Amino acid sequence: MKRFFLITLAFLLALSLQAKNPITTFLGIPVDGTKSEMISKLKEKGVLTEAGSEMRCSISGVPYIVKIMTDKNKVYRISLTEVAGTDDVCKAVAKYNELIEQFRNNDKEYTEYESNDLIHECDSPKYRHYIHEGWCYAEFFQVSDPQLYSKRVSFKISDEYGDFRIVRYYDNIYNMPKGLN
Repeated sequence: MKRFFLITLAFLLALSLQAKNPITTFLGIPVDGTKSEMISKLKEKGVLTEAGSEMRCSISGVPYIVKIMTDKNKVYRISLTEVAGTDDVCKAVAKYNELIEQFRNNDKEYTEYESNDLIHECDSPKYRHYIHEGWCYAEFFQVSDPQLYSKRVSFKISDEYGDFRIVRYYDNIYNMPKGLN
């Protein structure tokens, strides 16, 4: 009887730990393990394709370049950069604001630790500077336990390659190199 009780207790403890898994997920896959394991899981799910040396995926019909970043052979970030950029800063700002609203309106899956500011003056020279410096950045957390702000999902407007693009990040803060989290 004692043995049955201990096995049941261990099982319940394992279930509660799994329910409060503090690891960010990307398309339901934990951002963890090795790069090759992550690539395999994404390919198994049918969302990752390879185009030459690049890996790509599509979310809501928008194609992204996928980068899987590691430290000490452990995945700490999945980065998604829009394939098609725009030279119109106002279009990029509109996408950025729309994405903030989508995350806010999906409060069953995401929460904000601090409020993310919408951009109101898209064509202002100061916003071009803010974008260039990486200051147009929003941060949300996947909801599993409101007390755990560890499942970070963020995005920004980037001016990579001469065009404005949205870049998304799915972070495993436990695997990040010291100083990045």
